[in-house]
Amino acid sequence: MYNSFIYRILEWIMRLAYVQLLWVVFTLIGLVAFGLFPATFSLFHVVRRWLRGETDVSVSRTFSSHYRETFFQSNLLGLCVIFGVALIAVNLIFIDVTAPDNLTLIHILLFAVILLYTLFLFYLFPAFVHFEDSILKVMRNAFLFMLVSPVHTALMAVSLAALGAIFYFLPPLAFIFGMAAYSLTTTWFALMAFNKLNSKAPNS
Repeated sequence: MYNSFIYRILEWIMRLAYVQLLWVVFTLIGLVAFGLFPATFSLFHVVRRWLRGETDVSVSRTFSSHYRETFFQSNLLGLCVIFGVALIAVNLIFIDVTAPDNLTLIHILLFAVILLYTLFLFYLFPAFVHFEDSILKVMRNAFLFMLVSPVHTALMAVSLAALGAIFYFLPPLAFIFGMAAYSLTTTWFALMAFNKLNSKAPNS
């Protein structure tokens, strides 16, 4: 039993390292700017299939197929993400210039928006590969699940904070497993939230 547990741990380490490598390669294939989001969503797609028990799929074939099929939609959703980040950044700069030394209600509201947007992004990537719907519906689903799943959201945030601390003290691990570990963590909790809500649906 102990040997079996060690084997499974090593197997997951190899999987994460391999899919992380694919993420880097396909990001570069898209010249970074056009490859980052398709590669990221493809990574989430593979990890989701693993977590659903589909561990015998061809990782490279599954990754590349999803990359090609969702290339334009992934980049479009990526533009929406970047627009949101840019909008927050502009507001931060504006507030810093107009009221650099005072903590105002506007500061507090903006910090709340940043927190909500960050939590929303935690669900956005798993929602995209789980629901395979239009961009607006994916964004709506991600936002709603963030709101109605406070326990899963809190556990996700705590787990990611712990993961960030590990990578801070051991930077090489971030290079080898960073994005793959982030994907595994967020997808794990997101799937639990999705399944829990589905089990409560009237027709489930």
